[in-house]
Amino acid sequence: MLACEFEVISDCAELLRRLDHMVPRPAQPILPGRQYQLAACRDGGGYRLEENGRPIGRERDQAAAARTLFWRMQVLALEAVPEFSRIHAGCASRNGRRIVAAGPARSGKSTLMARLLFEGFDVHCDDLVLLRRGQALPYPRRFFIRPEAVALIPQLAARSIDPFEWGGWDPGSLALDPLVLGFPWRIESGPVDIVLFLERDTCDTARLEASPKHAMAERLMFQSTSPAGGPGDWVRDVCALVDRADCYVLRSGSLGASVSLLKEVLESESA
Repeated sequence: MLACEFEVISDCAELLRRLDHMVPRPAQPILPGRQYQLAACRDGGGYRLEENGRPIGRERDQAAAARTLFWRMQVLALEAVPEFSRIHAGCASRNGRRIVAAGPARSGKSTLMARLLFEGFDVHCDDLVLLRRGQALPYPRRFFIRPEAVALIPQLAARSIDPFEWGGWDPGSLALDPLVLGFPWRIESGPVDIVLFLERDTCDTARLEASPKHAMAERLMFQSTSPAGGPGDWVRDVCALVDRADCYVLRSGSLGASVSLLKEVLESESA
Protein backbone atom coordinates (compact mmCIF):
# COMPACT_ATOMS: atom_id res chain seq x y z
CA MET A 1 0.00 0.00 0.00
CA LEU A 2 1.98 2.98 -1.37
CA ALA A 3 5.35 2.89 0.44
CA CYS A 4 4.32 0.17 2.95
CA GLU A 5 4.26 -3.59 2.79
CA PHE A 6 2.00 -5.43 5.24
CA GLU A 7 2.00 -9.00 6.47
CA VAL A 8 -1.10 -10.02 8.43
CA ILE A 9 -1.25 -13.21 10.50
CA SER A 10 -4.12 -14.69 12.48
CA ASP A 11 -5.35 -17.97 13.90
CA CYS A 12 -8.83 -17.15 12.57
CA ALA A 13 -9.38 -17.89 8.87
CA GLU A 14 -12.71 -16.05 8.90
CA LEU A 15 -11.06 -12.85 10.12
CA LEU A 16 -8.46 -13.06 7.35
CA ARG A 17 -11.20 -13.56 4.80
CA ARG A 18 -13.00 -10.45 6.04
CA LEU A 19 -9.80 -8.44 5.83
CA ASP A 20 -9.03 -9.86 2.38
CA HIS A 21 -12.29 -8.32 1.14
CA MET A 22 -11.31 -4.90 2.50
CA VAL A 23 -7.72 -4.38 1.39
CA PRO A 24 -7.02 -3.01 -2.12
CA ARG A 25 -4.84 -4.66 -4.78
CA PRO A 26 -4.25 -2.13 -7.55
CA ALA A 27 -1.04 -2.07 -9.55
CA GLN A 28 1.30 0.36 -7.76
CA PRO A 29 4.66 1.55 -9.12
CA ILE A 30 5.94 2.71 -5.71
CA LEU A 31 8.43 0.32 -4.12
CA PRO A 32 7.71 -0.31 -0.42
CA GLY A 33 10.23 1.21 1.97
CA ARG A 34 8.57 0.10 5.22
CA GLN A 35 7.44 -3.35 6.35
CA TYR A 36 4.92 -4.13 9.07
CA GLN A 37 3.55 -7.32 10.58
CA LEU A 38 0.04 -7.11 12.01
CA ALA A 39 -1.52 -9.92 14.02
CA ALA A 40 -4.96 -10.79 15.37
CA CYS A 41 -5.07 -13.80 17.68
CA ARG A 42 -7.91 -15.32 19.68
CA ASP A 43 -7.65 -14.42 23.35
CA GLY A 44 -10.43 -15.38 25.70
CA GLY A 45 -13.70 -14.11 24.27
CA GLY A 46 -12.10 -11.67 21.83
CA TYR A 47 -9.02 -10.93 19.73
CA ARG A 48 -5.63 -9.57 20.76
CA LEU A 49 -4.12 -7.22 18.16
CA GLU A 50 -0.39 -6.67 17.66
CA GLU A 51 1.89 -4.61 15.44
CA ASN A 52 5.43 -5.90 14.95
CA GLY A 53 4.96 -7.96 18.12
CA ARG A 54 3.72 -5.00 20.18
CA PRO A 55 0.16 -5.02 21.63
CA ILE A 56 -2.08 -2.37 20.06
CA GLY A 57 -5.49 -3.32 21.46
CA ARG A 58 -8.31 -5.82 21.73
CA GLU A 59 -11.56 -6.33 19.84
CA ARG A 60 -14.60 -8.33 20.81
CA ASP A 61 -15.22 -10.11 17.46
CA GLN A 62 -13.63 -10.89 14.11
CA ALA A 63 -15.44 -8.15 12.18
CA ALA A 64 -14.27 -5.43 14.59
CA ALA A 65 -10.74 -6.86 14.64
CA ALA A 66 -10.56 -6.86 10.83
CA ARG A 67 -11.74 -3.24 10.65
CA THR A 68 -9.22 -2.14 13.28
CA LEU A 69 -6.34 -3.80 11.41
CA PHE A 70 -7.54 -2.29 8.15
CA TRP A 71 -7.62 1.23 9.55
CA ARG A 72 -4.25 0.76 11.20
CA MET A 73 -2.88 -0.04 7.74
CA GLN A 74 -4.36 3.22 6.42
CA VAL A 75 -2.72 5.25 9.19
CA LEU A 76 0.68 3.66 8.62
CA ALA A 77 0.46 4.05 4.84
CA LEU A 78 -0.28 7.77 5.11
CA GLU A 79 2.41 8.29 7.74
CA ALA A 80 4.92 6.95 5.21
CA VAL A 81 4.20 9.79 2.73
CA PRO A 82 4.12 12.94 4.92
CA GLU A 83 5.33 15.19 2.11
CA PHE A 84 1.95 15.05 0.31
CA SER A 85 -1.05 17.30 0.85
CA ARG A 86 -4.28 15.30 1.08
CA ILE A 87 -7.52 16.21 -0.61
CA HIS A 88 -10.90 14.50 -0.25
CA ALA A 89 -11.51 13.65 -3.90
CA GLY A 90 -11.97 10.90 -6.44
CA CYS A 91 -9.74 10.49 -9.47
CA ALA A 92 -10.48 9.04 -12.92
CA SER A 93 -9.18 9.31 -16.46
CA ARG A 94 -10.50 8.88 -19.97
CA ASN A 95 -8.62 9.04 -23.26
CA GLY A 96 -5.46 10.07 -21.44
CA ARG A 97 -7.07 13.00 -19.59
CA ARG A 98 -7.23 12.93 -15.79
CA ILE A 99 -10.08 14.26 -13.63
CA VAL A 100 -10.01 15.02 -9.90
CA ALA A 101 -13.48 15.37 -8.36
CA ALA A 102 -13.51 16.93 -4.87
CA GLY A 103 -16.36 17.68 -2.52
CA PRO A 104 -17.59 17.48 1.06
CA ALA A 105 -18.83 14.29 2.71
CA ARG A 106 -21.92 12.80 1.02
CA SER A 107 -21.50 14.99 -2.06
CA GLY A 108 -21.48 11.86 -4.22
CA LYS A 109 -17.76 11.31 -4.93
CA SER A 110 -17.76 7.54 -4.40
CA THR A 111 -21.05 7.03 -6.24
CA LEU A 112 -19.85 9.06 -9.23
CA MET A 113 -16.53 7.21 -9.37
CA ALA A 114 -18.25 3.82 -9.19
CA ARG A 115 -20.62 4.78 -12.01
CA LEU A 116 -17.71 5.99 -14.16
CA LEU A 117 -16.21 2.49 -13.98
CA PHE A 118 -19.06 1.30 -16.18
CA GLU A 119 -18.93 4.33 -18.49
CA GLY A 120 -15.54 3.84 -20.14
CA PHE A 121 -13.39 5.62 -17.54
CA ASP A 122 -10.33 4.30 -15.75
CA VAL A 123 -11.12 5.03 -12.10
CA HIS A 124 -8.19 5.25 -9.70
CA CYS A 125 -9.72 6.20 -6.33
CA ASP A 126 -12.97 7.44 -4.84
CA ASP A 127 -12.17 9.53 -1.78
CA LEU A 128 -8.55 10.57 -1.26
CA VAL A 129 -5.91 12.06 -3.57
CA LEU A 130 -2.37 12.97 -2.53
CA LEU A 131 -0.97 16.18 -4.01
CA ARG A 132 2.61 17.30 -4.50
CA ARG A 133 3.88 20.05 -6.81
CA GLY A 134 1.01 19.79 -9.27
CA GLN A 135 1.02 15.99 -9.42
CA ALA A 136 -1.91 13.93 -8.14
CA LEU A 137 -1.38 10.47 -6.65
CA PRO A 138 -4.62 8.51 -6.09
CA TYR A 139 -4.74 6.81 -2.70
CA PRO A 140 -5.22 3.01 -3.01
CA ARG A 141 -8.35 2.10 -1.12
CA ARG A 142 -11.43 0.15 -2.17
CA PHE A 143 -14.42 2.29 -3.08
CA PHE A 144 -16.86 2.36 -0.17
CA ILE A 145 -20.41 2.60 -1.51
CA ARG A 146 -23.35 3.15 0.82
CA PRO A 147 -26.28 0.74 0.37
CA GLU A 148 -28.65 3.46 -0.84
CA ALA A 149 -26.19 4.42 -3.59
CA VAL A 150 -26.00 0.93 -5.14
CA ALA A 151 -29.41 1.42 -6.77
CA LEU A 152 -28.03 4.51 -8.57
CA ILE A 153 -25.56 2.29 -10.43
CA PRO A 154 -27.73 -0.18 -12.41
CA GLN A 155 -24.72 -2.12 -13.74
CA LEU A 156 -23.54 -2.73 -10.17
CA ALA A 157 -26.97 -3.52 -8.74
CA ALA A 158 -27.41 -6.24 -11.39
CA ARG A 159 -24.23 -8.08 -10.39
CA SER A 160 -23.86 -10.86 -7.87
CA ILE A 161 -21.80 -9.57 -4.94
CA ASP A 162 -19.89 -11.72 -2.46
CA PRO A 163 -21.45 -11.20 1.00
CA PHE A 164 -17.99 -10.47 2.39
CA GLU A 165 -17.73 -7.43 0.10
CA TRP A 166 -20.27 -5.81 2.46
CA GLY A 167 -18.83 -4.27 5.60
CA GLY A 168 -15.65 -2.24 5.27
CA TRP A 169 -15.23 0.76 7.52
CA ASP A 170 -18.99 1.23 7.87
CA PRO A 171 -21.17 -1.82 8.56
CA GLY A 172 -23.52 -2.14 5.60
CA SER A 173 -21.28 -0.37 3.08
CA LEU A 174 -19.94 -2.07 -0.02
CA ALA A 175 -16.14 -2.34 -0.34
CA LEU A 176 -15.89 -2.23 -4.13
CA ASP A 177 -12.78 -3.51 -5.91
CA PRO A 178 -12.56 -2.59 -9.63
CA LEU A 179 -10.42 -5.67 -10.29
CA VAL A 180 -13.15 -7.98 -8.99
CA LEU A 181 -15.55 -6.33 -11.46
CA GLY A 182 -13.11 -6.94 -14.32
CA PHE A 183 -11.76 -3.40 -14.68
CA PRO A 184 -8.09 -2.34 -14.65
CA TRP A 185 -6.93 -0.57 -11.50
CA ARG A 186 -3.61 1.23 -11.46
CA ILE A 187 -2.28 3.82 -9.02
CA GLU A 188 0.30 6.27 -10.32
CA SER A 189 1.14 9.95 -10.02
CA GLY A 190 0.33 12.34 -12.84
CA PRO A 191 -0.89 15.81 -13.82
CA VAL A 192 -4.58 16.71 -13.76
CA ASP A 193 -6.52 18.13 -16.71
CA ILE A 194 -9.89 18.83 -15.07
CA VAL A 195 -10.76 19.69 -11.46
CA LEU A 196 -14.39 19.32 -10.41
CA PHE A 197 -16.07 20.41 -7.22
CA LEU A 198 -19.25 18.43 -6.51
CA GLU A 199 -22.34 20.08 -5.08
CA ARG A 200 -25.66 18.32 -4.62
CA ASP A 201 -28.69 19.90 -6.29
CA THR A 202 -32.40 19.32 -5.82
CA CYS A 203 -33.06 19.36 -9.57
CA ASP A 204 -33.40 16.16 -11.62
CA THR A 205 -30.56 17.03 -13.99
CA ALA A 206 -26.97 18.36 -13.70
CA ARG A 207 -25.14 21.59 -14.46
CA LEU A 208 -21.44 22.06 -15.15
CA GLU A 209 -20.27 25.61 -14.48
CA ALA A 210 -16.80 27.00 -15.15
CA SER A 211 -15.05 28.15 -11.97
CA PRO A 212 -12.34 30.80 -11.61
CA LYS A 213 -9.10 29.20 -10.49
CA HIS A 214 -8.87 31.30 -7.33
CA ALA A 215 -12.39 30.26 -6.32
CA MET A 216 -11.59 26.59 -6.95
CA ALA A 217 -8.39 26.85 -4.91
CA GLU A 218 -10.39 28.27 -2.02
CA ARG A 219 -12.92 25.43 -2.23
CA LEU A 220 -10.17 22.83 -2.29
CA MET A 221 -8.41 24.27 0.74
CA PHE A 222 -11.52 23.45 2.79
CA GLN A 223 -11.42 19.84 1.55
CA SER A 224 -7.71 19.19 2.05
CA THR A 225 -5.09 18.93 4.77
CA SER A 226 -1.54 20.18 5.09
CA PRO A 227 1.61 18.13 4.43
CA ALA A 228 4.45 17.89 6.90
CA GLY A 229 6.07 20.94 5.27
CA GLY A 230 3.32 23.19 6.60
CA PRO A 231 0.87 25.77 5.18
CA GLY A 232 3.28 27.07 2.54
CA ASP A 233 3.62 23.67 0.87
CA TRP A 234 -0.12 23.12 1.27
CA VAL A 235 -1.00 26.30 -0.64
CA ARG A 236 1.66 25.50 -3.23
CA ASP A 237 0.23 22.02 -3.87
CA VAL A 238 -3.38 23.19 -4.22
CA CYS A 239 -2.49 26.15 -6.46
CA ALA A 240 -0.26 23.98 -8.65
CA LEU A 241 -3.16 21.55 -9.10
CA VAL A 242 -5.66 24.16 -10.32
CA ASP A 243 -3.11 26.23 -12.27
CA ARG A 244 -2.82 23.80 -15.19
CA ALA A 245 -6.34 22.35 -15.01
CA ASP A 246 -9.74 23.47 -16.26
CA CYS A 247 -11.96 24.03 -13.22
CA TYR A 248 -15.70 23.37 -12.93
CA VAL A 249 -18.42 23.14 -10.32
CA LEU A 250 -20.70 20.17 -10.95
CA ARG A 251 -24.16 20.76 -9.47
CA SER A 252 -25.88 17.42 -9.69
CA GLY A 253 -29.30 16.02 -9.00
CA SER A 254 -28.91 13.22 -11.54
CA LEU A 255 -26.00 10.80 -11.72
CA GLY A 256 -26.67 9.90 -15.34
CA ALA A 257 -26.77 13.55 -16.40
CA SER A 258 -23.50 14.18 -14.55
CA VAL A 259 -21.78 11.36 -16.46
CA SER A 260 -23.07 12.72 -19.79
CA LEU A 261 -21.75 16.20 -18.99
CA LEU A 262 -18.30 14.85 -18.09
CA LYS A 263 -18.11 12.92 -21.34
CA GLU A 264 -19.13 16.02 -23.29
CA VAL A 265 -16.55 18.30 -21.71
CA LEU A 266 -13.78 15.74 -22.20
CA GLU A 267 -14.67 15.26 -25.85
CA SER A 268 -14.97 18.99 -26.54
CA GLU A 269 -11.62 19.78 -24.91
CA SER A 270 -9.80 17.00 -26.75
CA ALA A 271 -11.24 18.02 -30.14
